[in-house]
Amino acid sequence: MHQLFRPVFVATALTLSPLIASAGPISWNYTGTVTGNKSGAYDYGPTARPDATSPTGLRYGEVVGEVGTVNGSGAHTGAARLELGGLLDGTVWTQWHDTGRRMASGVLSDQVLADLTITDAASGAQGHFWVTGTGDLTGDPMLSAYQLSLLIDSNANQERTIGGNRYRVHFDTEVTASGAMVVADVSVASATPEPGTLALAALGFSALGIIRLRRR
Repeated sequence: MHQLFRPVFVATALTLSPLIASAGPISWNYTGTVTGNKSGAYDYGPTARPDATSPTGLRYGEVVGEVGTVNGSGAHTGAARLELGGLLDGTVWTQWHDTGRRMASGVLSDQVLADLTITDAASGAQGHFWVTGTGDLTGDPMLSAYQLSLLIDSNANQERTIGGNRYRVHFDTEVTASGAMVVADVSVASATPEPGTLALAALGFSALGIIRLRRR
């Protein structure tokens, strides 16, 4: 490098190095809920079985559970997978009655709403994401067995620009020990070139200018 331009190059590098160092993962916070659209219990059944102690000679079993409401929150940097909440939270049981409480049988469903609010840590700006779905409880009171499932609507992929950063959310479901859950995979990237990117570009242009001057 020509002696005349070395001080200029060094000064440029020292000026831009704090910007280069400032580039990094993006931090954010979230709150999330999963709720059902009715407060009553899920019922599957009834299933009848002979019972000599019952006035009718039959007893009717139901698999019963409540729609779980889960309020999640946390702080993350970069991409993360969130468990927002789900159905029943393990509160499922079998109960028996002398008369059938419900004449319907088969799958009984409930509409489910999952809400996710993301707060960009640097700017304090917020963005809202949500998805609806259907939750099912199936089971056999005779075996005291049940199975949970969740299906979400087609708008599972969403994205928002929050505080100058682009947040992408993919809603999905998974079965855990506590029930059928709604999960969200979150990824984030700057919606505009980060300071470090611009700084590196400026440093490159400075070097290019020096090289061109040397060739003259």
